[in-house]
Amino acid sequence: MNFLIFLTLLCPIFGSVLGNEHPNIIFLMCDSMDGRILDPTSDVSARVEMPNLRKLASRGVNFINTYAESPQCAPSRTTMFAGRHIHRIKSYNNAVSIFGVPGSDQLDTTCVGNYGKDICTYIWNRQKKETPATLVDTLRSVNYEPSLYGKVDVGANVIHDPKEPHATAPGLHTNRLDIFARTADIRLPTKTNPVSDLTDTDNNVHPEDWAMVKKCIEYLHTKAAVRDGKLQSNDVDADHWMLYCSLDIPHPPFQTNATWLEYVNDAKVNVPVWQDKADFHPADSYVFEYQIFPFFFFFVFVFVFVLFIQNSVAIQTCVYEP
Repeated sequence: MNFLIFLTLLCPIFGSVLGNEHPNIIFLMCDSMDGRILDPTSDVSARVEMPNLRKLASRGVNFINTYAESPQCAPSRTTMFAGRHIHRIKSYNNAVSIFGVPGSDQLDTTCVGNYGKDICTYIWNRQKKETPATLVDTLRSVNYEPSLYGKVDVGANVIHDPKEPHATAPGLHTNRLDIFARTADIRLPTKTNPVSDLTDTDNNVHPEDWAMVKKCIEYLHTKAAVRDGKLQSNDVDADHWMLYCSLDIPHPPFQTNATWLEYVNDAKVNVPVWQDKADFHPADSYVFEYQIFPFFFFFVFVFVFVLFIQNSVAIQTCVYEP
């Protein structure tokens, strides 16, 4: 998961900038987006029209050489929330995020449900020193009100926090074998083919994301009303807040329709040339062959059988020593 992040005035939390020691923060996140689209120095940026995001980027600093820590959801988001590299918090794949609540011995609820108390305790004891706090904890410690909307995917019981009712995705993508092996790209196809409808003009391709966008906008309107004295707030420090608005799109399968295809410059999109089989890379050749190999169904049988013994010692070893 290569995600793109926009942080509006995040750094000034820890120092005075432009005479304002407590700027409000809008944190927008999406999944699997090619950051080159918003890099004005890249040819890729000409492929898609993104007037609103480009306008936002032009009003601040555009970090075109900033990369996600991992191409997968949970490790990348976990390192962001913990402020630590993957090798320090041991979140190497989508099966491992933050297994406990920073500053305590409390374990993540989803972790205990997936792996059991013993494994979660073992991993959390290894992570605890490197994870003294999450982004949410740090913001609260400096009198900010963080509000998380949408996909979080970091563990640490964040989605079970009663103060964060709009946070989704626990951060541990079950303990199936394919979740562990995906780091090395050892897997069968897990997503369907992309879907595009050239007749549909409804822009709500992913309804759940649009519902979350609506909630994020309502949050901003509420904050504006509080600021203008039109609405009372029970928050102790309602003027200092961070809105974290996170979406699943774009995420495989890449669904789209006529509305959004209008923003794509077809002339700038180069369709890869399908090589002759003799020119395949060995790895590609292997994948191509096994799809038509006579014993393919036997392979599927073995794969399914392994999934049924996913809680074996071998799988537990993967969790203990990622």
